Amino acid sequence: ESLSKIKIFNMVPKYTLHYFDMRARGELIRLILHYKGVEFVDNKIPFEKWDEFKKSHDLPFNQLPVLEFEGHALAQSYAIARYLANELDMSGETNFEKAYLDQIVGGVEDVYVRLLPTIFLERDEKIKEEKLDKFFTHNYCAWLDSFQKFLVKRENGQKFLLGSKVTWADLALFEIIDLGLLYRNNSLLGFPLLEGYHYRVSSLPTLTGYLEERNRKE
Repeated sequence: ESLSKIKIFNMVPKYTLHYFDMRARGELIRLILHYKGVEFVDNKIPFEKWDEFKKSHDLPFNQLPVLEFEGHALAQSYAIARYLANELDMSGETNFEKAYLDQIVGGVEDVYVRLLPTIFLERDEKIKEEKLDKFFTHNYCAWLDSFQKFLVKRENGQKFLLGSKVTWADLALFEIIDLGLLYRNNSLLGFPLLEGYHYRVSSLPTLTGYLEERNRKE
């Protein structure tokens, strides 16, 4: 089995991820590739070069992220992440497990659509802080409570969402928790299992170097 997996990963195509120099919709894809030790080109496009890039590339939806490989251009962040999860053995073993993980990623997306516009689109810093305060005070804890209930179903919440196996849903959940901590460092207060979970994911050997580099930039 180990030999077959080695052969599979030796045949991984050369990936190029096109996205901006920010986390947002591109970060789950980066985390998956870094966790699996897959070399890829992380093409971080400056905002001022976006119009030029858009005109010179055939983008499926005229937006980013896009993953290029073997003549393909795959768009939509979760379609890309799900594809990589299936290719790199980071999904469920059964259709139910895959759907089980999909629902958690769907929950993460629900948080994203409420949080990202404030973080990246609101230019007035005072209004931005007011919106963030409202979100973290009135909305965020309900989502964390749901995520913690999923976590505790396997191994009493001491490992990962499917037990000992790290999946793409773990990296999706880690990223939204980490983003929350970036804007409110006490956002996990009252959620000790998620706090331990965040530490476990951030301590995965193939992720630590990338996360340290990312954190230095922030």
